[in-house]
Formats: sequence, structure tokens, C-alpha cells
Amino acid sequence: MNTRKLFGWMSVLLVLSLVLAACGGAQPAPEVSGTIVLWHALKDSEQAGLAQIIADFQADNPNVEFELLFTPFDDLRGKYETAAATGEGPTILIGGDDWGPALYQAQLVADLSGDFDSAFLSNVNQAALAEGQFQGAQVGLPYVLKGVVMYRNNSIISEAPASAEDLVSMASAATSGDIVGADLEYGFFFSAAHLYGLGGQLMTPEGDPAFNTDAGVAWLELLASFQDAGPVENYNDNDVNLFKAGNAGLIIDGTWNLADLAGSIGEDNLSIDPWPSGMSGFVQSGYIYLNANATGGDRDAAVEFIRYLMTPEAQARFVTADQAFIPSVDGVDVPDRLRQEAVAAFAGGTGFITIPEMGAYWDPMNNAVLRVVQEGADPATVLAEAEESVQAAVAEIRGQ
Repeated sequence: MNTRKLFGWMSVLLVLSLVLAACGGAQPAPEVSGTIVLWHALKDSEQAGLAQIIADFQADNPNVEFELLFTPFDDLRGKYETAAATGEGPTILIGGDDWGPALYQAQLVADLSGDFDSAFLSNVNQAALAEGQFQGAQVGLPYVLKGVVMYRNNSIISEAPASAEDLVSMASAATSGDIVGADLEYGFFFSAAHLYGLGGQLMTPEGDPAFNTDAGVAWLELLASFQDAGPVENYNDNDVNLFKAGNAGLIIDGTWNLADLAGSIGEDNLSIDPWPSGMSGFVQSGYIYLNANATGGDRDAAVEFIRYLMTPEAQARFVTADQAFIPSVDGVDVPDRLRQEAVAAFAGGTGFITIPEMGAYWDPMNNAVLRVVQEGADPATVLAEAEESVQAAVAEIRGQ
């Protein structure tokens, strides 16, 4: 071939490469094949959404087959642990967000950090995503959100408070007769995330106490100030019942009661507010896990299905099928206002802590809260005593 023709072909190739680059360099997705065995405890409406998601996925991946098994939630984890420990079990497990660390420590679920890059994960609710981060691994991914939010009755308090101080003053002003401006829950599960809203933290990433600080004192003082806004509760339903009767302006509760509250006071009267500055709530999630035993084509197919399940298109199927479903990824068309508000509130939430050491905190910390709120104990003294109790419990969990 002469030099002129060679340069001519090189020019053609250069033009083609530039065209491909202008189009984003898009290449067809690799074809996957294999069998995905999926175990779950989804309710009927979620199963309907999952069936449509699988159909959509198979339309683009006809060589992937699915085998689904429903197991009651209370039995699912034990069934999975038994099977996976013998090298068996499903390819994918859909289960609780707090299962991941223990399953990963037992080498029963895979680290997904090498399968999903940071750009992809940036579209996932970061608080929920953090629940699956353990010992440098991403042990699972969140597919649905639930958690603690602040509900407001618009007919009693017309605007969302911007800060904890605003909340107290607005609630106090709205209290009259049988109406209370707020009835706030301060039980540790419902109040622990306020510590993060104040810039503090409950524990280090390793699980050691980190709450005995100025932020910890401010947290307990915040919970004590709730009494200035109205009655307060510790793990009971008084607040929910008062709100459902139309007699409370603000409460702190879980999204699992969203439909019930809307039905009681009317959707137009109900709002889910963004967290005021200095406050937050735990974000929880349903989690997707990949079996550590999965290999070859089955593993590749499972990763691609998880990837698809975490897209707005797939999550929209869940949203349509299940009126209580709150998506975990950005860009999902959520048709109703209250779920849109829940998504916005979760953006200011705190990931629920799932590591084993969390078990050391429940009783000592709730006792600390009770002593400050009910007895007026000194927050700094209470925190120091709680730290000793938690350290002892953490050591016991670790077998030290």
C-alpha cells in the first residue's frame, strides 16, 4: 500500500474514533447469561414490582433465568446463613439492612465495592448507603428507604420550623386548650440521630464510644428542651394517637405510619418536613446482598441485575406497584407529595448503625436520656457514666 492510501485510511479511522468519542464512546453492554436465584420476604405489592423489573431486565438479557423463593422475614436470615455456610444458597438475598456486617464477617456475602463505582453510587441515598459500609467493604446496597421523620399537621402549625429553637417556639405558640403544638418522642432510637444533626457522633467507625463530647451535652440539652414544646414520650404511642386525633402539631415517628397518619387527619393536612438544623433521624433500608459463593456467569448476571434494580427506571416499577415504597436512588418519578417529602427528609437523615457494637448502646443511652429528661440529671455526668457502661458492653460483644 502506498503512503497516500495509508494516510487516507488513517484519516478515516481518526474520523470514526472522533465520532465515537462525540457519542460518548458508547459500546454495547456485554451480554450476560446465567441463573439468578433470589430469596426475599417482600410483601405482595413489592413482589408485583419485582416481577415487572425482572421482565424488563430479561427483555434486554434473554439468557438470564430467575428462580424466586419467598420466605417469611423472621425465618429468612437463618435460612440464608445455613445455606450459604455450606456453599449453597441464593445468588441474591433481599433482607434487612442490619444483617450485612455479621454476614460479611462470616464470609457469607460479597464485597460489592469493586462492582459499582463512585459515580453510580453517588445517586444513592448516602445515609442508607453508609449502612452497608463495613471494614472498608460495601457489603450490600439499599433498594428502598424507611426511617424516622418529623410529621406536621398543617392546620395547627402552618410552616416548617427551620431550627430546633423555631420548633419549640412555634409549638409553644400553637398550644391551646386540647391542642398541643408538639408531642415529641425522645426514645433513643428516635432521638439518637439528633446527635449527628448537632455535629457529633455516637461512635467511631470501629464502634467505640464517641458521644462524651460538647456535642453530646448539647444533644441531651436538646432532648430536655422538647418539654418546652409540649408533652414528650419515650417508646409509647401517645404521640401518634394524639396526632391521629388531630390534637398535635408535630411528632417524630417512622415512615411506616405514613398511610395511617394521612388517613386519620387527611393528606392535605399532613406534611413531612425537612429536618430542622440541629436535628436528624435514622434512615433505614431494605438491602440487597450478593452471595459470597456466587461465581462465573451467575455472579456476573447477578451484579448486572443489582445494577439495574438500582436505576430510576426499575425503582419506578416499585413506586407504581407499592404506594408505601420510598425509592433509594435519585431521579425516580414519585407521583405523590408525601413520598416526595419523605425522600427530601431522608436527604438530611443519618444512616442507621448496623455494626455489632451497636447492641452495646441501646440500654445505656436510653437510660441516659431518661435521667436527663425525667430527672433533670446533669448531661455531662450522665454521659461519662454512660460511656463506662457502653465500653464494658462493647468489650463483651468483642469477647474481650
